[in-house]
Amino acid sequence: MNQLGKIVVSGIAALMLVGGSVPFSAAAKTDQKQISCKVSTEAGKNPEYQEISCLLSAAAFKYGVPPEIVKAVATTENGGWEQFNSNGDAVISPDGGIGLMQITNYDSKDEKRLKEDILFNIETGVKMLAYNFYNRTDLPTINDGKNSPMILEHWYFAVMAYNGTKPVNSPTVQATGKRNEDAYQEKVFDKIESEKFQGIDTLVQSLPFAAKDFDYDPNKTDNIKFKTMNFKVNTSLTESTYVWETNDYVVSNDETRLRSTNSTSGAYTTIYNNQLMRITENFKQDAVEPSTNQFVWYPMTSLDGQSGYATNKYFEYAGTRLEGAGRYKTAVEVSKEGWNKAETVVIATGENFADALAGVPLAVKQNAPLLLTKTNELPSETKNEIKRLGAKNVIILGSGAAVSTEVEKELKSVVASVKRIGGKDRYDTAAKIMTALGGSPTQAVIAYGGNFPDALSIASYAGSKGIPILLTDTKKLPSSTKNALKGLKSSIVVGSTAVIDTSVVKELPNPTRYGGSDRYKTNSMIIDELNLPTEHVYVATGTNFPDALAGAVLAGKEGAPIVLVDNNVKSSTTTLLKGNLEEFTLLGGKTVVSEHIAEQLME
Repeated sequence: MNQLGKIVVSGIAALMLVGGSVPFSAAAKTDQKQISCKVSTEAGKNPEYQEISCLLSAAAFKYGVPPEIVKAVATTENGGWEQFNSNGDAVISPDGGIGLMQITNYDSKDEKRLKEDILFNIETGVKMLAYNFYNRTDLPTINDGKNSPMILEHWYFAVMAYNGTKPVNSPTVQATGKRNEDAYQEKVFDKIESEKFQGIDTLVQSLPFAAKDFDYDPNKTDNIKFKTMNFKVNTSLTESTYVWETNDYVVSNDETRLRSTNSTSGAYTTIYNNQLMRITENFKQDAVEPSTNQFVWYPMTSLDGQSGYATNKYFEYAGTRLEGAGRYKTAVEVSKEGWNKAETVVIATGENFADALAGVPLAVKQNAPLLLTKTNELPSETKNEIKRLGAKNVIILGSGAAVSTEVEKELKSVVASVKRIGGKDRYDTAAKIMTALGGSPTQAVIAYGGNFPDALSIASYAGSKGIPILLTDTKKLPSSTKNALKGLKSSIVVGSTAVIDTSVVKELPNPTRYGGSDRYKTNSMIIDELNLPTEHVYVATGTNFPDALAGAVLAGKEGAPIVLVDNNVKSSTTTLLKGNLEEFTLLGGKTVVSEHIAEQLME
């Protein structure tokens, strides 16, 4: 690493290598990914290559850096991943870089430790990368940058700064405007893409750089002045393959092999191109030493039951399944997927749908997960999830008949504030939720209060737009709903005349109806005619409601639609998704949304 502006890295809380396992906690998606590395600790001797690979991955997760980036930087800095030379002394480069990560910028009191402690050396380098990405404001960003740290291309300028924002590392050659293939960061991304190392294709060459974006004198060593501070790429970039978890689905992008062990020496069967697989455990290092493979192995199974290990480099993320043992645990899994922390949690009964679905816009506005409770008992998993989130506030949806005062009392023992929004019936409760939503709405959704599918189909859209959801009977508009509609300019009616009669629609302000011949066609009509994005969809059964309730809030938070299925994906849905779908989230277990549905989605 070349010398650049002084960055002092000191006081890092490094773990001591004393043999055995070295635990790291690190954010992966929204959960904590635990990685344990068994590392030999003989003084002056390099650990085995796969041990170092594990340490690099673990440190990467600890500081929120994609492991692909860390390994490629380590390879560019020190091709053999060596901390010590053959004499047992620290590797020192001609420019003074120390050890595996070639640290040049450090507090003098850390010099001895950087030379002798490989873990401290790794953590110092990784922490510098993380500082460049998360803390520096003088570096350009790609797309939403810091909000999507597991996108590899987003690290382009943080990697550049690891070596220095000097003219030699300009993304373009000033004289010609062509891409500077000799720039440090370009070499790092070459290591990611090289079959010799990681073999993961990125879209770094599609980053829209021009000579005018970078001001510098090629004959001087002054830092580059960045004229453009954000670069937009209108295509999906490359997510780290290390964030895949149990129940994630991946699709092969080439013919590859499903091995009996996490090693290229294992017996194998063939995985063909575009084959859907499900991850069954977190990744494993290569089982064979010595091995200089930088890729990792995922235990996975094909949907027809073949199990084994395959490398991450031949797959792309396709989707995931959020499931628990029952509706209450499924809601918890949805919460874990979408929230690390939450100030507020919304609670509704899991025994009926009306209050929860009407509450989706409020939950989205509050950035609050929706958790479910039994009427007279707060499930332990729900209570534990409130604690994990560190919530201070709970909003109960529904009257005491839906969520009892006993449950309310228990919630008050967990959080500082508990508020209830409940009316005399589901229609009144929905109207009161609209009041609590606040603002000055000009439009409302009108859904049938006697069944869930149509309200579920529109819930994530309503949540993302902050549109209240009101309920009605088939042939009579309840007074509470009628009063809530006063002053509104328009309404969205979901469902056919079989569920909401024309006599009701005549009482609504400037109504627009989305109603098909059945719940699935209504669902497709909503997605199509409201022009909802279909790159990522949440998939729920159209025959029951519990698993989808919490998912509607997460979908609304992400601006993604809910797709309804039964035993198959309907043809009207397939037409909408074809050529657009990039990933899916299945809500509920395999008996609710089958593996066959996952296959159909990816066809």
